[in-house]
Amino acid sequence: MSRRHTPYPTTGARNTPALTLYARCGFGLHRQGTLGPAALPMVQLLRPASQPATLDHDGIAARVPHAGRMCLLDRLQAWSADRIVCSAVSHADPLNPLRTQGRLLAPNAIEYAAQAMALHGTLSAAPGSPPTPGFLASVRGVRLLVPTLHDVPGVLQVAAHKQAGDERQAAYAFTLHDAAGRLLVDGRATVILNALP
Repeated sequence: MSRRHTPYPTTGARNTPALTLYARCGFGLHRQGTLGPAALPMVQLLRPASQPATLDHDGIAARVPHAGRMCLLDRLQAWSADRIVCSAVSHADPLNPLRTQGRLLAPNAIEYAAQAMALHGTLSAAPGSPPTPGFLASVRGVRLLVPTLHDVPGVLQVAAHKQAGDERQAAYAFTLHDAAGRLLVDGRATVILNALP
């Protein structure tokens, strides 16, 4: 792989500082190969210009397998190759479909996080490729620091960090904070990809 005449940033496959910086700027893997007689492992990176930096509720609903009130996220605030941050006010909606006897119990935070992960998957897909089908396979280490969400004042901040993944599965850490930055729920999740017909 040559550095010359390429529109894509190119760096060493083991250059962790550079790869971290590119990931924070929204770049993901485009191609990998080698350079020179020593066959140095290299990667080319790509930032999907066709994907929006932010989205409203309708834009999110068009990209996740949920519609109407079942689309719980109200705004995409920021995303990169390994992170996504969304906000939601649906927790305070008396008609939220996840409420039980008028209350939104804290375990429903997992669904908020799952929708953020699903949105991240569609945004991270290569330009022109269809969304990768998948399902939430497991959650681990979940801490519920509040009993309910419906009484949390202000906006919920929903974040997910992709820690590892390939074409078959992805591992995320997720958090929910209130508008003041107080941690409400956190945990880890595994998403199985390309497993649906």
